[in-house]
Amino acid sequence: MTDDRKAKMSVSFSGFSFQNLWSLVRPFIAFYRPESALASAEDEIMQAVAVNCPHQKFFIDIGFERHIWTLSFNSSSRNVPLVLLHGLGTGCALWMLNFRSLAKDRPVYVIDILGFGRSSRPNFSTDPVLAEIEFVESIEAWRKKMKLELFVLLGHCFGGFLAASYAIRYPDHVRHLILVDPWGFSSQPLVEEDDRRVPMPSWVRTLGFLIQPFNPLAVLRAARSWGPLLVKLFRPDLICNFKDIVVDKVVAEYIYEWNALLPTGETAFRHMMYDFGWAVYPMLDRMKDLHSQVSITNIFGARSWVDSSIGLQMKRLRQGSYVETQIVSGAGHYVFAERADLFNRIVNCTCLLVDYNLDLTRSKVHRHERMRSRSESTPDMRRRQSRLSFARRRNHYNSVCLAEEEEEDDYAAASVPSPITMKSQRPTFNISDEEED
Repeated sequence: MTDDRKAKMSVSFSGFSFQNLWSLVRPFIAFYRPESALASAEDEIMQAVAVNCPHQKFFIDIGFERHIWTLSFNSSSRNVPLVLLHGLGTGCALWMLNFRSLAKDRPVYVIDILGFGRSSRPNFSTDPVLAEIEFVESIEAWRKKMKLELFVLLGHCFGGFLAASYAIRYPDHVRHLILVDPWGFSSQPLVEEDDRRVPMPSWVRTLGFLIQPFNPLAVLRAARSWGPLLVKLFRPDLICNFKDIVVDKVVAEYIYEWNALLPTGETAFRHMMYDFGWAVYPMLDRMKDLHSQVSITNIFGARSWVDSSIGLQMKRLRQGSYVETQIVSGAGHYVFAERADLFNRIVNCTCLLVDYNLDLTRSKVHRHERMRSRSESTPDMRRRQSRLSFARRRNHYNSVCLAEEEEEDDYAAASVPSPITMKSQRPTFNISDEEED
């Protein structure tokens, strides 16, 4: 027998022993759960949500035998839609404190990102650039199937990273970008000596060191029936936020089941990160490539380990574009759950900006383009009409925001001052000659 033939037989045998044997053994040692358990846990949460917030849920076929799990709220509204992208380890149902408020005046669509939750779980490329492109293209394929031409895109944590990447690649479809405690933007570690920044928790640093060879949530899957107990033990700060809607046990089971399926998206995330807290290719360096007409709102928790200074850095990179940063007192990484009332108010006010194009009105780029287009003829009557139109939009915006504030009487009932003032919740719009000319 020749050496070449021996080598081919060796490769073939090694391929069989690794791939085929692994496919037989994996169900017994990989601890993956059936999707029916996740569907049951999610249904229990959404039944409680449906009492005050009716919705539809369905799969969207994006081709190549891949499906995106989707929740739809108030789809009949004609206002600009809002699309929510979850972070690592959290799924559609954990927006439960936000559905009713956010969907009051506009369509809201919530998805499980491809590779996570109830969506299909294909294998992604091990190259971080290609894996990111695959995530982004799956979102674009979903958009085409949903026939959404223009929408507000909101992403939390890893979802914020993907939302920014999508906006850079497809700016014509993103009317406004909302980044909530986004992961993967900073390129340098946090400076713990700086009092203005919150140091990364020691458990996050330890976890990042230990899980480098593994997927981030491998320990949770290995716990099997003890998984929900581990969630309650290590994340009581997250679970307790939902006690007014469902019991802690249901939320813990949902988080466990959501992460107990085949972790293809999580594996792609591992290839895109290093030391858990940082991206191989940070997003902040690429924000200069985002179209200047895409306006941005950043929302950070004051107690979060995510570096909130990226909001200021982003504003410096995008001179002339609308960039607003909100820091919510008393909130950590899960702003949308820990301070849901303030989070909802900020997002709703931001979406009102979009409905009336006030974010573009405040953009220097938009003002300069408008000045050039009207430089040939600017009659006084047109100028007065423009000022009046802006005033009407401004007054309607302020009146709607004020109505929302009056509805949020939690702090007034408890005689506790709001952690953030209305000035920090939304900008105040005043008419000036500079803005309207």
